[in-house]
Amino acid sequence: MVASHVLIAGAGPGGGAAARGLRERGYGGRITLVGGDPNPPYLRPALSKQFLRGEADRSAVLLDPDGWFDDHGVETRFGTRVAGVDPETGSGRLEDGTTIDSDAVILATGSIPRALPVDGGELEGVHTLRSIDDSTALRDRLAAGGHRLVIVGSGWIGMEVAASARALGNDVTVLMRDPAPLSAVLGRRLGARFRTLHEEHGVGFLRDVVVDRFVGQGGRVTGVGLRGAGVVPADTVLIGVGAAPDLRLAEGAGLELRDGVLVDARMQTSAERIWAVGDIASVLHPVAGVRIRSEHFSNALRGGAVAADAVLGGSERYDDVPTFLSAQYDVKVQFAGFPPLMRDVDPLIRGSIDSAAFTAVWLVDGRPVAGVHVNQPDPRAALAGLIGRGRPVEPRRLADRRIPLEEL
Repeated sequence: MVASHVLIAGAGPGGGAAARGLRERGYGGRITLVGGDPNPPYLRPALSKQFLRGEADRSAVLLDPDGWFDDHGVETRFGTRVAGVDPETGSGRLEDGTTIDSDAVILATGSIPRALPVDGGELEGVHTLRSIDDSTALRDRLAAGGHRLVIVGSGWIGMEVAASARALGNDVTVLMRDPAPLSAVLGRRLGARFRTLHEEHGVGFLRDVVVDRFVGQGGRVTGVGLRGAGVVPADTVLIGVGAAPDLRLAEGAGLELRDGVLVDARMQTSAERIWAVGDIASVLHPVAGVRIRSEHFSNALRGGAVAADAVLGGSERYDDVPTFLSAQYDVKVQFAGFPPLMRDVDPLIRGSIDSAAFTAVWLVDGRPVAGVHVNQPDPRAALAGLIGRGRPVEPRRLADRRIPLEEL
């Protein structure tokens, strides 16, 4: 039975892709797209880069042109959230108590930035970065330059913001527990390479530190207190310590959970009328052989499309290799692969890690499981293809830059 009314809970890229996928596949029933953000679905990766630097405006980061949802008969409720869904009927309930008479639900609730459980988080000038409004507030503060920004955390968001803030003329200090930025994902060797890159652009680092408070005066942040190590002066702070999947709706519906919502290759949950996509979906990947929960943009887009197909009774399966892009100063990073399989594995380097351009590939039992292009002209699709083939490669041939990835 094809649903007559599909409720999409979450209006990020996964929810937007699901709505678009339903219409593109000829679905003529009702679609209601509900999201807590007052904006239509947009490109979150730009929030730490082009949008933050003022090089792109709101219209440039929208996934679909203004008016697309109205033009395609998609009912939208932006600025509110779905408070509950009924797994038996597929109906929903909004925060204000309004009932949605849907008979199928696609959960696309995304992630929530992790907070630091320390005093002073309410001070003016302490930011997280998840939404257009978050990025706008941070841009308004940093655009003129001359500010002291302290970034707590050294992951992708933190390092992209560091590069953008330096480009805008601000002082930047990064506080981290890890030995080097991005080392939790890329390992120490590549992490050290990115630390050198940022230091060359004037970013300072404090490692092995623990934040225990934010200090302020007159309601505004003036510094970040470190356990046993004094206070780092700051007039602006970004908390970039990761995000957690928003599983509140899934928990309320009694869905099976394990580091996310368990879904099959068609993005269907343990409830017949509910699908889950994007950051919250944990899918058993046919190539990786393990469950993958990816918080990257490409995963949300593809998962939304697969869920749309599944709601209509189609046969599409999620078997894409997750990919994403990062840009820091003049360095372009292209990633493809499965981060859970990279842990405690040293990458094989095509080229020299000390050069301006190289490729790193992580092998497990001789099989490529992840790869990073740094300033390489090859598209990340080549990396994704290498990983997606799921077969062992000879390390000597992989290290030979004269052999295209497509031939391995």
